[in-house]
Amino acid sequence: MRPPSIFIAMLGTLAATLTSTAPTFAAQASTSLSVCGTQAAPAAISVPVPADYPRIAAEQNSSGTALVRVDLADTGAIRNATLFESSGNELLDRAALLAARQQTYSPQIVGCQPVGGSYLITVAFQR
Repeated sequence: MRPPSIFIAMLGTLAATLTSTAPTFAAQASTSLSVCGTQAAPAAISVPVPADYPRIAAEQNSSGTALVRVDLADTGAIRNATLFESSGNELLDRAALLAARQQTYSPQIVGCQPVGGSYLITVAFQR
């Protein structure tokens, strides 16, 4: 039995059905020289946690793909994680939510500033 795969769907760029909570920054002219290590970067999973395939679901040969919506603060902390789209199996959905909540995230960087936002994470359970 292989572990389920976790795929970050459009981290940093949301699916059309989600609304970003990240503010938009306008470029400002500045006469001072500021140094920024990272001008722009997408949000990312910095410490991935693989989803456990529930034993009962594996015994039933259940498979499916769950989409989890993760709302991140500008620190990368999880504000909320909810099931966006069900895998069709409650056990798989719970495992996907648990994995999404246990991961550590890095926020999106825009104009050298971290910003929060909402992102979709795809967790696929395949037998």
